[in-house]
Amino acid sequence: RGRVEANNTWRQGAHTGDLGGTQRNIAADTLLLREHHYGGLGLRGRSEWSGADDFIGLTSEGHDRSTGHATRARWAYIGGMVDTTQVGVVVMSHPTNPRHPEPMRIHPDVPFFNFAPIQAGPIAIAPNGTFAARYRLVTLDGPPDVEQINRLWQDFATPPAVTVDG
Repeated sequence: RGRVEANNTWRQGAHTGDLGGTQRNIAADTLLLREHHYGGLGLRGRSEWSGADDFIGLTSEGHDRSTGHATRARWAYIGGMVDTTQVGVVVMSHPTNPRHPEPMRIHPDVPFFNFAPIQAGPIAIAPNGTFAARYRLVTLDGPPDVEQINRLWQDFATPPAVTVDG
């Protein structure tokens, strides 16, 4: 059983949407998620971006689509051209997620990205145990601005706390 929560907001010139989910093992036995290079949250880009010159990939650690596979990152960007404008999506992993910064799959030729915590080894979920993860997706028009993306990630990872004395 699982639960997914989502919201959509506008922040700092970018559309953002939060996605979170909790899976609970309702079986009497431990659930073992075996090691694999896929598994977790995946995102496929536009079909027009398929090919070596049409797909742009970038991670928080500076990897591109050709070097990002099996690395770990706080966020990853995939994008390409639509008409005459570069557009893309940033997927951000929350610091409370298992194995954060998360291992990921970035395909070198196909516009596909996947946060895959089981890439770092199996994960066991005990009976009545849970697996929870939170992500933020940010759509951008124009090339990725690493400074802006890092600022947006900080807002997601450590939102400001407000105390009102009254």
